[in-house]
Amino acid sequence: IVRAVATAPAQCVSPQGNRNSGCYSQVYLWAKGGSPLVLPPVTGFLMNGSNDGLKYLVLEVHYNNPALRANLVDNSGIRITWTRSLRPSNAGVLQLGDPFLTLPAIPAGVSSYENELSCPSQCTSQWTHDITTFASALHMHSLGSMMWNTHWDSSNQLKGSLARIEYYAYNHQHMIPVTTTIIRGDRINSHCVWNSTLSSSSTNMG
Repeated sequence: IVRAVATAPAQCVSPQGNRNSGCYSQVYLWAKGGSPLVLPPVTGFLMNGSNDGLKYLVLEVHYNNPALRANLVDNSGIRITWTRSLRPSNAGVLQLGDPFLTLPAIPAGVSSYENELSCPSQCTSQWTHDITTFASALHMHSLGSMMWNTHWDSSNQLKGSLARIEYYAYNHQHMIPVTTTIIRGDRINSHCVWNSTLSSSSTNMG
């Protein structure tokens, strides 16, 4: 666990947003409305320091205190369940969309600003095996209004929707159970829609 203490408002740079930081994947993301992550009985995150397992974990906490209220205390925390008994399958996280935050800012005053991003078949065809999903977490910030993922096969035929939220609510984010198999060569598209009609200036990571 890495902790940084700031004595004044400052720009915080996530190690995950840096390709050279070594923090290349999220294990779990909690946001408002979220619940604990409970893995299926047949899977777990491998923690053995090898190339296939987790070598270390970084806890990153985002605080939002626009009114600059003093004497606020954070009593939150995490509990990790660890065992020496390996599960049959290793769990992992497939991050879709814009994990390195490269999209341009969202312009102000737009009721439906859209972006579609792809995890192409050229990427999934390099996997060493197919993967089976058990949950999906669709995450945006306060300007988010709608989000969904579509699943396509190598012949460009739609296989279905991995997860979809028609009315996105920032204060009610949660895991969506999704059980499907993504085959090497499949394509996954992420569709994001934002509403910036109440914004007076452009917004990064809306």
